[in-house]
Amino acid sequence: MAKPLVKIAGLQKEMGHFTLGPVQFQIEPGSIVAVVGPNGAGKSSLFKLLLHLLHPDQGEISLFGLHYPEHEVVIKQRIGYVPQDMSGCEGMKVQDIVKWTKRWYPRWQAAEVEHWLNTFEIAPQMIYKNLSKGLQRKFAFALALGVNGDLLLLDEPSAGVDMFSLPAVYEGLVRYMEAGQRSILLATHQPQEVKQLADYIFLMSRGKQIGVYEKDRLLTSYKAVWISQGQPLPAELPAVHKVEQQGGLCRLVTSDVEATRAFLDAQQCPIIRIESLELEEILALLIEGGSHHRDRMD
Repeated sequence: MAKPLVKIAGLQKEMGHFTLGPVQFQIEPGSIVAVVGPNGAGKSSLFKLLLHLLHPDQGEISLFGLHYPEHEVVIKQRIGYVPQDMSGCEGMKVQDIVKWTKRWYPRWQAAEVEHWLNTFEIAPQMIYKNLSKGLQRKFAFALALGVNGDLLLLDEPSAGVDMFSLPAVYEGLVRYMEAGQRSILLATHQPQEVKQLADYIFLMSRGKQIGVYEKDRLLTSYKAVWISQGQPLPAELPAVHKVEQQGGLCRLVTSDVEATRAFLDAQQCPIIRIESLELEEILALLIEGGSHHRDRMD
């Protein structure tokens, strides 16, 4: 069995009034993990810890079976990173940033970077600070793919990117994953991005780890079950986390539709219809602490 590309155990970091952790999870080769949570959840701080830009107070971080600080150069040479901004590059030309960046990466793929710059119509003579926010993100994406690493860390990679360019970005990520036993860790606020790309969801809120979930299983397990409002219901319903009254009907949100169906059948309570839930509602339920259904990766 292949070793995990990322392994985090008991990770904690205090930053003023904010505490991140404890965090514990791992990323297997060939998987895409979306880091999801409200603003201020700690997603960017987690990325900085993975890049040794912040140092943990407790716990352990292992990347490719290696540790900071003794293997920092080797680790970072295997990571492509799209940050939220590229501070320090404001006055530089695109071509100069590319030349400076490629010096640090022995597996650099110049043709890959050139392909994406052409695709996004980013000319080498352009000044970074004159690029729109969307073009800056596209440029960072091109650099990250040029690294030809084994792990991509993408911090809000589609922020500001126009809808017409997103299919090309997603196609690039799919192609990256096809090249071998690589992985992507993706911090995003875009539900469609999670649904389209992610295999697993790492859910955070206020610095705390809520859980690690298999995306497809979440979408399959969570359903809305509609029954007549006139049906008497017991105080406790198996796997039901929310009950809503809507226009003469009762909407039950369940994390195990078969268990809920069996219970309702036993109570001779007919089901009117069953609907799938949007991912956003499922994640909100998990953050609220209304579910004990967790499908962990480890």
